Amino acid sequence: MHTISSSSNEKIKRLKSLYTKKGREENNLFVVEGEKFIAEISCDFIIDSIFLSESYYEKNNNKLNLGSEYFIVKDNIFKSISDTVNPQGIIAVVQEKQYNITNIFLKENPFLIIAENIQDPGNMGSLIRSSDAFGADCVVACECADIYSPKVIRATAGSIFHIPVIKMPFEAIINILKEKSIKIIGTYLKDAKDPEDINFKEGSALIIGNEGAGISLEAVKASDAFVKIPMSGRAESLNASVASGVLLYEVQRQRNNKKERNNYNE
Repeated sequence: MHTISSSSNEKIKRLKSLYTKKGREENNLFVVEGEKFIAEISCDFIIDSIFLSESYYEKNNNKLNLGSEYFIVKDNIFKSISDTVNPQGIIAVVQEKQYNITNIFLKENPFLIIAENIQDPGNMGSLIRSSDAFGADCVVACECADIYSPKVIRATAGSIFHIPVIKMPFEAIINILKEKSIKIIGTYLKDAKDPEDINFKEGSALIIGNEGAGISLEAVKASDAFVKIPMSGRAESLNASVASGVLLYEVQRQRNNKKERNNYNE
């Protein structure tokens, strides 16, 4: 146990840097804040260190069983390193998880979500959460909001630790899908079918596009089929996270697969 009483402490400086994309990429670390989210961290992720506010430690030291290097931080300093309005007093620094994309295809008829250029952190996090909830095997993030940003992490509600999320270029994942004969389904209105008319039981990947622009021309060209959500109201469209949830429910309905996912770790 170490007590930190200065904001110029190197550990504090490094933690603060993790609130930037550059800092996360340079250190391969990200920040998880709050008891609930930290409790969701699975054993597949390595906790680098934990920071506790002085008042949190005083209230909880008799029941703490952290199993990682931890630091006690003066309350005023802890507030400066927290990304929330009302800090709970506990922050974990976690190593980014590297998944092997080829392992996803060891499963018969895998189902993947391809997130293309989704920029809103809330949408990105909610899409990961829905993908986890409805049993997708993987989320591939292509030029999206950083999946390890604090806002995305919070929006996943812990699902970032339950489902493989892989960052890679769009062209690269499309080439792999074609090589593996995985059917690519784009969310696009022209020549689109209703969700129940798409066969999601076979190996398939669903492309969810940008909030405003939808899927790219490259995604349209790469798709083997298109799907749309029938709507009877006057709303012009659904946002990316809601649309993905509706489509994922149909995928789950067709597959009715309650089996646990394979282990896709390196």
